[in-house]
Amino acid sequence: MLLEFDRVAFQLKGNDCYRPEVGTREGGNTMDVDYFLKRRVDAIVQFYEEASSRFVETMGKIEKEEPPFEPVYAEDGEPQFLDEWLQQSYSLDLIGRSAISNLSNTLKIYFETWSKLLWKNPQACREAAPELFKRSFVRGYVACFAEVTGLDLVNCAADIDVIEQIILARNLDGHAGSLTSEAIRHNKSTLTKFPVPLFTDPNDMYWPRSNIENDPFGFGGPALHVSAHAFRHAAEQVRVLSNWLEEPLRKFKYGGGRTQSTDE
Repeated sequence: MLLEFDRVAFQLKGNDCYRPEVGTREGGNTMDVDYFLKRRVDAIVQFYEEASSRFVETMGKIEKEEPPFEPVYAEDGEPQFLDEWLQQSYSLDLIGRSAISNLSNTLKIYFETWSKLLWKNPQACREAAPELFKRSFVRGYVACFAEVTGLDLVNCAADIDVIEQIILARNLDGHAGSLTSEAIRHNKSTLTKFPVPLFTDPNDMYWPRSNIENDPFGFGGPALHVSAHAFRHAAEQVRVLSNWLEEPLRKFKYGGGRTQSTDE
């Protein structure tokens, strides 16, 4: 489900903006925010790929009944090495959730870095549209940056729904769960925004909606699951967002003014 951006008239006062012709606010060299963002994203992707590979390999051996997971004769009919497979699967989930949490933190640092570079008051965007930021700081920052640079949100190159779900997944991972269950489930709030979450197992989407509606704790939906495909797609959308914002933000800060919007 595509959530439209709120059209907010940001009341950003001119004296809140710091735009020296050269140098950062501290007077040093210009900062390549895009470079440092992508460097961190690349490191997180490398961590995910290398850390997950051994668990994927072991699960594959169990499924293919390869050594040392060759089944032996048993009359009970129970799947052999099921506990081992589940343990590997849980470890893989932990790696995915850790990678998404790091990606979320990187996004937050990215937005805050640009805010510090652009304004004497780093909270200028938040104070200009507090209600929008309360609902989604991703949409708040992107809308604010678009406002001051003249970018048209309709032409945003990145999938903001995907980027927002990075933050929601991190929040869910950090504030939910049960000691008796390894699964963390999407809550009603997330499923209202995104009925088919990016970070879940498609096979788990059969979860009865009644379980969600009647759950007093709000955690009765499909499980949070970060697949390799979903993680790579999310990481790429972070890069795409930075590509879209970088030149207009640098132009706005270091000289040249607003980008000409198609709406103007």
